[in-house]
Amino acid sequence: MTLFQIGDQRPIVVSNRLPVRVVREEGGVVQKQGAGRLVTAMAPVLKDLEDS
Repeated sequence: MTLFQIGDQRPIVVSNRLPVRVVREEGGVVQKQGAGRLVTAMAPVLKDLEDS
């Protein structure tokens, strides 16, 4: 079983950006969710997969 399928097809997502932003904070460097359109579109789908 794959993580995500549509019928018998597995989608391939290609992006030229990381799905995270790397931010410097007092304690060092942290990753935060990116604000790009691909991340915004995929976040609810991935959340639903985590919950199932």
